[in-house]
Amino acid sequence: MAASSSSSSSSEKRVDVLVFGATGFTGQRVARRIRDVLANGLATSGPDRIVTWAIAGRDAKRLNDLIKSLDLPASVPAPSVFVADVSDYAAVSAAIAPARVVISCVGPFRFFGEPVVKACVEFKADYVDITGEPEFAEKMYLSYHTSAEERGVAVVPFCGFDSIPGDMGTLFVKQEFFKRGFTASSVEMMIKIKTGPAGFRGNFTTYESAVHGVANAAMLRNIRKQVKRPALPILGPKLKLLGGAQFSRAFASWIVPFIGADASVVRMGQQITEVLRQRATAKPVHSLFPVQFAAYLGVSGLMSVVGLAIFGTALTFLTKYRWGKALLLRYPRILQLCKQSPSSIQIEQASFVSTFIGRGYKMLLPAAATTDSLAIVDPEYQIVAKVQGPEIGYVTTPICVVAGARKLLQDQRRKDRDVPSGVVTPAVAFASTDLVEVLNREGVTFSVAQERDL
Repeated sequence: MAASSSSSSSSEKRVDVLVFGATGFTGQRVARRIRDVLANGLATSGPDRIVTWAIAGRDAKRLNDLIKSLDLPASVPAPSVFVADVSDYAAVSAAIAPARVVISCVGPFRFFGEPVVKACVEFKADYVDITGEPEFAEKMYLSYHTSAEERGVAVVPFCGFDSIPGDMGTLFVKQEFFKRGFTASSVEMMIKIKTGPAGFRGNFTTYESAVHGVANAAMLRNIRKQVKRPALPILGPKLKLLGGAQFSRAFASWIVPFIGADASVVRMGQQITEVLRQRATAKPVHSLFPVQFAAYLGVSGLMSVVGLAIFGTALTFLTKYRWGKALLLRYPRILQLCKQSPSSIQIEQASFVSTFIGRGYKMLLPAAATTDSLAIVDPEYQIVAKVQGPEIGYVTTPICVVAGARKLLQDQRRKDRDVPSGVVTPAVAFASTDLVEVLNREGVTFSVAQERDL
């Protein structure tokens, strides 16, 4: 199955969707999600249909064991199998060359993700992944954005819980303002993760990525300096970012600053949109004014605040030192984590809700508008939206990333593509699609909870 050329034509693309890293914790769940989507008739016809699919990983036995565990009904085609280790670029290329869309699950992405992106650009396969690592995405932007644009390839990181709910939720609020003839100026988001009586157990790969992310924060800043995307215009008074733990009346909850990817993703996407606008290549849907954004984690009370403070202090201190980082990775129980995935009961009982408070003005302003006159004018209108769904890592993430892959398939089948090429965020890639409507039908819901004059 090796590819003979880096200019694969559409006639050579015999695999609609390839799951790369399919035998990992989340990769297995993504494969099961594709099985369920096909078994339930959600992607068996229409422009986002999946006719053929494949799985790739480094261990042939585990790949074949995965197929057996899927217990495929007669209506669902068995996936093709590609044995490929990311350290073997020829094998990676052979797996990706026949694919239309690749779903990458090869975390931690800072170590394993780049060969998959490189091959997707080379062999003209659209790409989505489940990373929550801003450093990786910015590095891919720096290294592959131009070539992906030139080759007509959409590379869309952050398509799992990080950060479809956050990025698409922010876009949803901006679009709701636009529908009313208004303009959003700021969006504040609070994520609440809910667990049941069985408790919670985190994904070790996600934890590992977080450890390396905190340890390499300076590297992320250096990459951003090299990227040199334009600064974003500010509409209205500057949004006050809340520091430390406090009770928020607006959210009716205790909150702490959220150190996840969402703020980075929203900023990156809005900067990419500004680049498109300045080139006059943006679609009308990309003409919405950028918003100021802040992300918080909602916690249940003071004891949770204390626990998070201890966790954050230990993580920040230990990641400053090589020995500390090694200690955290070798003994995750130091921070009450383990290398086992959550139990089925824990997954079934867990859920999340992200609340978005959008504020803005009762007038319609394009992104190019001059806004100096509003710099000291308080916002006039508020929309509160919610994005909610099941457990974040093993249920919501597969739902989101498979839906994103289907939207890219659908876009490929159009005469003129709506999804911009290059390395882009979900809100940039899927702004012109019906992704939100698809997610609403499939269990991750977007809704307006309330709105009022301020």
